[in-house]
Formats: sequence, C-alpha cells, structure tokens
Amino acid sequence: MTASVELAGVSKRYQDQLITDSIDLVVAKGEFLTLLGPSGCGKTTTLRMIGGFEVPDEGTVRINGEDVTSLAPYQRRVNTVFQHYALFPHLTVFENIAYGLRRKGAAAERIREKVARGLDLIQMRGMEKKLPAQLSGGQKQRVAMARALACDPEVLLLDEPMSALDVKLRKEMQVELKHLQRELGLTFIFVTHDQEEALVMSDRIAVMNRGRLEHVGSAEEVYERPRTEFVADFLGVKNFFRGRLEGVAGEGRHRWLTESGLTILSDTAGSARPGDTRQLGVRPEKVYCGEEMSRPMSNQFAGTVDDLLYTGPTTSRRVTLAGGTALEALSPSRPGALAGSEVQVGFDSKNVLVLEAS
Repeated sequence: MTASVELAGVSKRYQDQLITDSIDLVVAKGEFLTLLGPSGCGKTTTLRMIGGFEVPDEGTVRINGEDVTSLAPYQRRVNTVFQHYALFPHLTVFENIAYGLRRKGAAAERIREKVARGLDLIQMRGMEKKLPAQLSGGQKQRVAMARALACDPEVLLLDEPMSALDVKLRKEMQVELKHLQRELGLTFIFVTHDQEEALVMSDRIAVMNRGRLEHVGSAEEVYERPRTEFVADFLGVKNFFRGRLEGVAGEGRHRWLTESGLTILSDTAGSARPGDTRQLGVRPEKVYCGEEMSRPMSNQFAGTVDDLLYTGPTTSRRVTLAGGTALEALSPSRPGALAGSEVQVGFDSKNVLVLEAS
C-alpha cells in the first residue's frame, strides 16, 4: 500500500482539553476514507490538522511521504470542501471555480480549460454565469467540489459537505461523490456523523470516540464485526447483554450467563476466558420474531410483543422476555405479531457480538 496521508502520534489540546489523543492512521493513495463519530469526538480537528488549519501539539503529519506538520494550508497539495461550501456570493460559478487558479497565477487559457473540465465533472455546463444565490443546495455543493479540484490537489478533504441537503438530494449526492472519486482516483478524506453515509461511500471507516480511533476497517468489517461497545452502539446495535463466560457448549459454541439469567450461545468468545464478563450485542435485523422463525435457533426465547414501530419498509418490534430483558427485532414490513402477542424470538450464535470495553 502506497501511503497518501500518514498521522503518527497526533495529539491536539485546546487549553486543558484533549481533543485528539495520539492518533496513528495511514490513508492509501486513491482511498475514500471516512472519519465517523459523534459531535466532539475530534474528527473535524483531525481533518483540519491534515489540511494545515490546525497544528498538532504532538506528532507528525505526512502527505506523500513529506512532513507537512508545520506547513500552512497553501503549502500543501490539499484542498478542503467545507460544511457550508464557502462560495464567494459576488462571484459567478466560473469565477468561484477559477479563484484558486487565479491566486496561483495560472494563465488565462489554463483557467478556461480547468474550469470547463470542472463544469463537465459536476454536470453544470451552461451555468457558468450564475451567482451562488441562484443555485440549489446540491448545485452549490458541486461548485465547491469543482473549485477544490481545479488546483489538482493530491488529497481532498470534505468536512460534512452534505449536512445541509435534504434526505433525497443527500442520497443522490453520495452516489455522485463516490463515482467522482473513483473516476479521478484521488484520495478523499470525508468527515461525517451519519453512519449510513459512511457505509455507502467509504472504502474504509475510522470510527472516533473521545479523540481516539476505536476501529479502522472496511465498511463491512466495522458494521458486521465492531470491536468495541461504543462502535457497536454507534453503528446501530440495539440489543446488549452483560454476560459472564461459563464455558464451551456443544458444537464448539461458547456459553454465557447474562445478568438477567438468560443463557446465550456465541460462536466466538473474543479475548474472554471462563469467568470473564463481556458486553454481548445482537443487531435488531439479526433477531427473528414469531412467524419469521422458520427453523429452531441456537438462541431462542419466549416473550411478549410490547410495541411496534412502523417506518414503511421495515417494522421494529420490542419483545420483553422473562426476567424483563427487552429485545428489538427489525424486519421487512408485512403482517405479523401485534402488540400483546406471545411470541418466540431468536438469533443465531454466529450473530452474537462479543465486545471489548471502549
């Protein structure tokens, strides 16, 4: 793997508050990497240190092997698309895209060629003379992208650039942005707190929590096999059990006894030894309820449906088991168990996550 961006032991403090804590991260050339996490986790500060808008208190930032830790933004082959686009309201689309090239003293013919190429990329030919106030939110975002790409950056940084768009347009722009990144072959580093957005767009996701990287991996890995309790919770695991590892059951499965008295079987025990306690997790879509259970499952319990949440394509059922444990089961919407129904619920041992503390 050829590294495009490398962070080594990067830490940042504001007064006495530690914002990022000894971050080590390598981003490959041509990779789409997303920094994902809640507000205040340090993801935007990390992006700003890569872009040169913040200087680390400790550690090193390298771009294509060059130490750029103390270089100003304009001295790096990096451009940034900001959350609110930062278009110049008095300049036309053409002049907004050309702005960086003019600052660098590019020849007029080169400016025309680069702007024309940018307009083709964002599919806005014929709109060169419009002002930002005449554009939709999606069009403004495209112009901001074209302006950032016009100066041929080696790395493009994107700080929640779609947060102001409505849901439909946001989904459309996610597909367009990923397609553009693949076409250009550039390194993109994207910041968002939206889990679905990260999963749809990223080659890899770096999940951040309290200034640290909790899990860096492919979209499938961090979703299906989260390492920590925080990552599982942030990426949609709703069913958690605190369990003590009792030993090995049949077929090599591991047997856990939960605080509410349930016995749960898992295919793996992670780093746990008999007698250790761990947080166990199961995704709602891996829990089957009532008539959805076409076969016996390795973890199966009787319960009562307490509540239903209909969202259109899916229905979520909250089932309370003996001892008061609640399970959420998420399935495609169709006629099924109603509130108050007595049901069987279950999940396979392979779908039980054994999580480390965050």
